[in-house]
Amino acid sequence: MSIRARAGSASRRMRQAIAVLAIAVTAGGCGAGQASSGSAARASGGPAARVATASSSSSPPAPVTPPSGPVGKLCGYPDAAGRLTTIKATDGVRLGAIQVGSGPRGVVLIPELGMEGKCGWWQYAASLAAHGFNVVAIDHRCKGDSDCPSGPAGYTGSAASAPAGLMADIYGAVRTLRAAGAVKVALVGGSQGAAEALIAATRPQPGVTGVAALSADELTLPLATSPYPATAQAAAPALRLPVLMAVASADSYISGQDTQRLYASVGSRSKRLVVLGSEAGHGWDMVDADGPGLPPPAFAGTLTAFLREVTAVPAVSSSTVVSPAAAGSPSSVDGWFSAAQDPYDCAPAARQFLAAAPGTARRLLTVPGTDHGTALLSGQSGATTIPAVTGFLRQVLGG
Repeated sequence: MSIRARAGSASRRMRQAIAVLAIAVTAGGCGAGQASSGSAARASGGPAARVATASSSSSPPAPVTPPSGPVGKLCGYPDAAGRLTTIKATDGVRLGAIQVGSGPRGVVLIPELGMEGKCGWWQYAASLAAHGFNVVAIDHRCKGDSDCPSGPAGYTGSAASAPAGLMADIYGAVRTLRAAGAVKVALVGGSQGAAEALIAATRPQPGVTGVAALSADELTLPLATSPYPATAQAAAPALRLPVLMAVASADSYISGQDTQRLYASVGSRSKRLVVLGSEAGHGWDMVDADGPGLPPPAFAGTLTAFLREVTAVPAVSSSTVVSPAAAGSPSSVDGWFSAAQDPYDCAPAARQFLAAAPGTARRLLTVPGTDHGTALLSGQSGATTIPAVTGFLRQVLGG
């Protein structure tokens, strides 16, 4: 989110004040006016609570209990389990973050530009955790609860003034998730954060398997330094991971035509553009309900389904050879063969599987490259894999 784009718009805390006032007036017997529909645009002000917008119904809205959890107290609705923490960017800068959920499916939520930072994603982060995801939402350096280094890696103005550090922030969050048990990780960003996510996805660290960009903004603004493309516009043709992009048809802050052109230039074979109605809002508005107890927009389900697809962790892949150890034979041998850069991240999945599998001997053979399944038995991969598989079978079968 650019400062120019969202300046002067209503913050969440303002929405809360308006809704609470409407509740009080209605309870006193006065008529309440109809609140504007859709999600209110956010200002560059601080984080605040989500509340239901006032309704023209004669029945007053139910009272909203203030959140009691640590994240809810800072960020507002919902009052879900989660913790405020500090993580490290890959260059060592300390970043304020929210961690919520657990498991092998990881999601990094990259903030829009502005003061809401990690709190802007809190509602969707809690929803993802409830759906089985392991989630980290960050404050970029020099924002929120994060440190601000001196020199080119930090600047007190805006995150965009410190392009050398934005990728380090994102991949620090990826490392945090991987250390917490995530096998596959998707990057999700809103507004300027969406542009950052697209850039970061051109050189994915191990485990990063997909990227979603909501209302990608600042497409020509330098947000990274070498070896990354400098801009989202330059990054798009270099993308190879699955990509989901979304934009509202009448977004007030970005050009739909620019989004269409950016999408057309994306180099990934697996890509999708979702054009939503004008009421969908901008960035994280697309996935947030208007208040407690209200359903999220339909696109929230679309995005969650995409994240579930790109972070799926197969229990056994076609590049796996498993002995009768799965049946619990104490004298059996387990073997797993995978490319080191397997596009479905089978190597780390294999390590987890073999660590838990029974058997007196376990072996993981990785070969260079990106071959998967039967491709491991041909070409350069086959020169290494075939003798290893043959030896494994002789060992297992006694031949």
